[in-house]
Amino acid sequence: MMGQAAAEGIVARESGMLLERISRLRKGFEEARARGQAMVPKIGTPPGAGLVRPAVVKALGELLQNVSGSEVDALPSPSYLTHGMRQLLSRAGQIAERLHWLAADQATSHGLTKGSAIAALGAIVRSVATLPDSVTVQDLRLEGLKVQLMLLEQLAENLETSQAHCNWRKRQLMVLARLLGDLHTSAQLEGNGTLEPCRLEPVVAMVLEFARRDTWREGLWIPAEAVNDTAMMIAADGWNVALVMARACLCHACPSGVELEEVVLAGLVHDVGMLGVPEIQMKQVEAWSATDRGVMEGHARLGARLLEQWLPGAAAARGMVLWHHERPDGTGYPDALLGAEIPELARLGAVTDMVCGLLMPRSNRPATPWIEAIRVAVRSAEVGLLDPTWVGVVAALVDSPDERLSS
Repeated sequence: MMGQAAAEGIVARESGMLLERISRLRKGFEEARARGQAMVPKIGTPPGAGLVRPAVVKALGELLQNVSGSEVDALPSPSYLTHGMRQLLSRAGQIAERLHWLAADQATSHGLTKGSAIAALGAIVRSVATLPDSVTVQDLRLEGLKVQLMLLEQLAENLETSQAHCNWRKRQLMVLARLLGDLHTSAQLEGNGTLEPCRLEPVVAMVLEFARRDTWREGLWIPAEAVNDTAMMIAADGWNVALVMARACLCHACPSGVELEEVVLAGLVHDVGMLGVPEIQMKQVEAWSATDRGVMEGHARLGARLLEQWLPGAAAARGMVLWHHERPDGTGYPDALLGAEIPELARLGAVTDMVCGLLMPRSNRPATPWIEAIRVAVRSAEVGLLDPTWVGVVAALVDSPDERLSS
């Protein structure tokens, strides 16, 4: 028989071999687990890991806070996000950063705003927060969310382009406001000829560039609130009137005997005489007295006189500046002209001046939507206050069938 010592030696050897095998298995398991954890996206790990869900909640919460700009409530979140979902949230974060730098009131020509983009982005992030832990379900939802995010990226790009145009346009308006101020000052000082005509040529060229685009209405400058600076307000009105007049002429024809550049020039300077109206009266909300009205109506003659001193050869533009408040029924000013007595350019100017004036917000009212401003012009033509032919031309300047006037 085997002795006790020999038996104990065999058991010890077998136990050692077993322990060594267990050690190797444990080491292999630890290495496999380490490799598996390295493959899990940082934003989450497989279900069961204790710190996974807090990491997902934190990531989604921070992204929503970046999107909305304020604190957000705690979200029900999955314990795990696939690599594709992690990439989607990374793109969402990049879009949120782009939207952050846009102006609060920034919008495209079709009325899509920064606010609507932020709301849509927030909805995408919240939909991710409601996903189950299932990889299959997340993969199925991923493609649809990718399409939504792609559309949002395009909207963000359009908003950025719109803001760039807005900033560029504002710089041109500042130039125009300064030029109009120089014109008014030089005339007051009887410094005829001190303002070179060529100084407005770049602004005229920029108006024409916008007017020739299919998306020409992106060139209109319509701020969110009333403009307090009188010179900037006059320049903005002038820019908008010039742009609509130019577009009308490109789509129809210029008034007889008038070149397109002079049409634009007339629009830009049509209200330069308003610089002679006291600023307190310009901002007055109460009804004007007879004296106030006389001062206001005097801006047409003052503007025509300024333009005659500056550009004596621009007779058509001078007529537009002088008579753009005349009405076909004879109730206008300064000369109470009737019908065909009003030059054609001034008749076009009267239509665009009314429409563009409504588009701009004032201290006593918000901006009027384009289609409603057109309806006001149509009603005015029906009672003899505007030329119906030119109202029809301007009314036809629509971007989509939805904006066409119903019969």
